[in-house]
Amino acid sequence: MPKWASVVICGTATCATGHEDYDGDGVSDAIQLAACVIPRSSLASTGTSIAIGLIAASALGLIAAGCVLARKRHLFSKALWTGTVA
Repeated sequence: MPKWASVVICGTATCATGHEDYDGDGVSDAIQLAACVIPRSSLASTGTSIAIGLIAASALGLIAAGCVLARKRHLFSKALWTGTVA
C-alpha cells in the first residue's frame, strides 16, 4: 500500500495494512480510496496539450506579424528617410 494511502486511511505512514474497513461495508478502505483517486498523468497531459496549443498559436501569430512588417519595411524606411508618413 502506498504511504499516502496509509496516511489517508489511518493517519500515519505505517499503520495501514490495506485490509482496514472502518465503515464496515465489507470493502476495504484502500480499495474505496483507489476507486476515487484520479491519476495525475491524465490531468497533466490535458494541461500540457492546452499549453502547447497556446504556445503554437502565439508563435504563429508572431511569425505572421513579422512577415507583414517585413513586407512593409521599405515603406517605413522611406518614411523615416524623407520625414513623411507613408
